[in-house]
Amino acid sequence: MILTQDFEFLPQIDTLSLKMGFKTPHLGDSKDWNKKVPVLFVRAGLDNVPNLNQAFNNFYAKALNQNLPITLINYSNGLHGFDLYNDNDTTSQIIKTTLDF
Repeated sequence: MILTQDFEFLPQIDTLSLKMGFKTPHLGDSKDWNKKVPVLFVRAGLDNVPNLNQAFNNFYAKALNQNLPITLINYSNGLHGFDLYNDNDTTSQIIKTTLDF
């Protein structure tokens, strides 16, 4: 899970992570991120996990500011877990693009 710059949601994210059985990864300063590794972001516009898209948007903005090699797929009508819940052409295309990446 991705954190906001000021770590505003860290307690909530850590709690959600523990409930889901994993530990929250903590990133270092964005200026130290590896600029040689391409990253694919897939965003579900209708994601209802508290704070997820807000944190995602912050992370993506930092990646842009660092001029990282990034690709974004924004599924504006996608729900959290759309690969399981939205059986349609858009989902199929996003899965294919992800595997190709």
